[in-house]
Amino acid sequence: MTIQHPDGADTGDRPLKVTVTRHDDGQVVIGAGGEIDLATAGILGDVLDGEPAPGTVAVVLDLSMVTFCSSTGLSELVKIRTRAADAGVPLRLVLDDAGVLRRTLELIGMLELFTVHPDQTAALEADRD
Repeated sequence: MTIQHPDGADTGDRPLKVTVTRHDDGQVVIGAGGEIDLATAGILGDVLDGEPAPGTVAVVLDLSMVTFCSSTGLSELVKIRTRAADAGVPLRLVLDDAGVLRRTLELIGMLELFTVHPDQTAALEADRD
């Protein structure tokens, strides 16, 4: 599933692209690419509001292609973290080591709130030891 802006609103020349992939083992991968700001955070929020869905054993949130994230986007990350923790479902972020979002989370002291992996494969294989 790929979602652009659901109501066709203008999100500028850099729309946010969100994908959702549900795996047979109960893991869900939500990928986002582009800018998460006031105009686009609702797109991601709409998808994340339904997670973790019943039967989900882990949520992998791949933000490695995010080029900007405002405080509105950071708020969406805190919300999904809280919902996942309340449901007892691990939330795993995929962040580019040199990416803007990882650096932002480091600077504001939020990185330690999340379990971070370098790629989707590592995130999906976590806890399989």
